[in-house]
Amino acid sequence: MLSSKVYIVVLNYNGWKDTTECIESLLSLKYSNYQIVIVDNCSSDDSAIYIERWLSKHRFIDSGLVESDFLQETKAHSCVVYSTSDLLNSFPVITFIQTNENLGYAGGNNVGIRYAQNSGDAAFVWILNNDTIVDPQSLGFLVQKIETSSPENVGLVGGKLMYYHDRERIQCIGGAYYNKWLGYSRQIGNGELENGQFVGKNVRPDLIIGACMLVSADFLQNVGLLNEEYFLYFEEQDWAERARQKGFVLSFSEKAIVYHKEGATIGAGQFSGSSRFSDFYFSRSKILFTDKYYNKLVSLSVRTSLLLTIYNRVRRSQYDRIPMLFKTMFSSREKLLNMAYKK
Repeated sequence: MLSSKVYIVVLNYNGWKDTTECIESLLSLKYSNYQIVIVDNCSSDDSAIYIERWLSKHRFIDSGLVESDFLQETKAHSCVVYSTSDLLNSFPVITFIQTNENLGYAGGNNVGIRYAQNSGDAAFVWILNNDTIVDPQSLGFLVQKIETSSPENVGLVGGKLMYYHDRERIQCIGGAYYNKWLGYSRQIGNGELENGQFVGKNVRPDLIIGACMLVSADFLQNVGLLNEEYFLYFEEQDWAERARQKGFVLSFSEKAIVYHKEGATIGAGQFSGSSRFSDFYFSRSKILFTDKYYNKLVSLSVRTSLLLTIYNRVRRSQYDRIPMLFKTMFSSREKLLNMAYKK
């Protein structure tokens, strides 16, 4: 019996070295029915050239430009399917898509998800950060979690993320708990040494970490794609909220192991605030998310919490960020939707 078809979406932005290492690990998956979709989010470091060279080195053959209708429906300017005629391996088909502009985390991944949906045979889509390395058994355990979840309606599953550079230490178990009053997430198990402490535990995350998310076709049909109004950060929270509204349960597989370089994709850890770029989009996105789902009291609390961020930037002599953070803090949701990062 053929296993359910999984499309694995890997988003690249100026990180071809991480991406090719990630794809290398995906080629060792023990799962028997999957296709890889690489989306280059309009990189400026010649990522497309290097990725194409890597594909050629591994004997993947350009089958030509395809999916003209798909290109018209998305902000992609090319979509090429690569396959191999090497009889000595059973490598999966790889589709390489290049976008016309940087669409952000949500927009870039949505291009890959749309491709999977348009293909007509996707039972699942696995959103995977390009700065990850996967265990060969990981995909099988993620699919198994959803397929054996009845009577629960599990539609969104995370794995066990371990730190790439410290592989005995947990980054998170599936996802995170969310504090709506401060607009911050706490990754489950973060920093703990792995000793089997989560085996058999019924962990219920408030959200699944975006570095590793498996979703079912039914989930996508009912909940929809990632919300592109955030550009970066809080897409996972938004997906989780919409999932609950549609009656889906979030879960994780403790056996699905993924090693994560955390932060390599954007040049900073998710919550480190180590760049002006991440400061802007983190503060903008958490206010957008809060105003969408919570009442005015919660919104006031989250906006006020930005004062602590401002204090920390003053303490670090990062004075250039303060006007930007104040502007974010006092802007309406409508104004925030029209704001974009400026250097």
